[in-house]
Amino acid sequence: MNQVGNIGRLWYCMRFAEEAKMFRKGHQEEDVLPEERQDVSLRAITPSGWISGKMSIPGLVRVVDYIDKEDVLRLTEVEVEGDSQGSSFLALRRESVIFFIIEGNENLESVESVGHQDEHRVMCWFDGGAVQGVLLTRLGARISDYLARHEGLVVLRECRYRIRNPMTRKVEDGESWAMLLNARAIVAVTERSQTGEE
Repeated sequence: MNQVGNIGRLWYCMRFAEEAKMFRKGHQEEDVLPEERQDVSLRAITPSGWISGKMSIPGLVRVVDYIDKEDVLRLTEVEVEGDSQGSSFLALRRESVIFFIIEGNENLESVESVGHQDEHRVMCWFDGGAVQGVLLTRLGARISDYLARHEGLVVLRECRYRIRNPMTRKVEDGESWAMLLNARAIVAVTERSQTGEE
């Protein structure tokens, strides 16, 4: 009986070791799989004028979260206003950007959280222009409290903007389905009627 018990325990240990080896191998294979990524096309207004390009981010990360945690953004297929040559790569300091315009895929959930939030149509002024759009805040939160605590990018959707281009000094008007404003660049905010009429 004792010998049979030893054989049983030995078989169990060998089986456990084999399963553990297969488990580790499976995880190693998963670890080497390429991470799913998404390309985001954006334009940015900076003190040097417009900069546009593409940014590659992890597929499950929201655009605003990715930009908020990166001090330097790595752009490809770059066009810089006033530079006719363009660039294959550019390192852009996030803090230098007044606002970003997100182009292409109009999927709001890829930019910010939606649902169970209050909508505010607001006008935001900054040095050289203003943006009007819809701001989402936590239910019951006041806009002033939201901005007082907010240090990163402010997400606006259904936007219209008017700016004085820092490069050309000309006034420009435009629209975008989503914009990310540098909270530190915002001078003042006021709430507008929900119709969006001036």
